[in-house]
Amino acid sequence: MDQNDNRISNNSVHLEEFAENLLLEKNLTNIDAATLRQMREDLVDRLEKVTDKVVVDNIPEDKLGEFEKMVDDGAKPEDVQAFISSNVPDLGPKLTEAYFDFRKLYLGL
Repeated sequence: MDQNDNRISNNSVHLEEFAENLLLEKNLTNIDAATLRQMREDLVDRLEKVTDKVVVDNIPEDKLGEFEKMVDDGAKPEDVQAFISSNVPDLGPKLTEAYFDFRKLYLGL
């Protein structure tokens, strides 16, 4: 799967907000705007990887090949999202837990 070409997640706006909040919670001071922007982009990238992992880890084994083929073939994001929605039960709570764990690790809680 080429994750750079076809991200599993289409909620980048929410991930950007989450990353921004993490940086605020980290209470970083004396950092120039360019460095802060790069840190935010890095966080979003890491959060997208968390999202991808949760999705892939929770797709039933018998559907994984079909999913990989969709992504490899460059399926439309809405088709990938529909596939995920119909094949990954309780995705929302699983993502919430993964993001919460990421937050704890990032903030050292």
